[in-house]
Amino acid sequence: MSCLSGYVKNPYANTCIRLVEKEVTWSVAKAACESPGEHLAVFDTEEAAQWISNFMKDRNNPNGKKPRKNLPA
Repeated sequence: MSCLSGYVKNPYANTCIRLVEKEVTWSVAKAACESPGEHLAVFDTEEAAQWISNFMKDRNNPNGKKPRKNLPA
């Protein structure tokens, strides 16, 4: 299975997911997903939840370096 541009393959559900990093309520997210005929993703196993968590960490930190804290202003 291949995914369209902007989507990522979810290996635990054999589906493609589109990540939207916008903080909204569950009901708003669900409605936004359903309007173009999609579904809000559910990660209902520990493995699937860990996969998406790791994916988001890697996506937000692509060079693999840990973010530095307490940098001088």
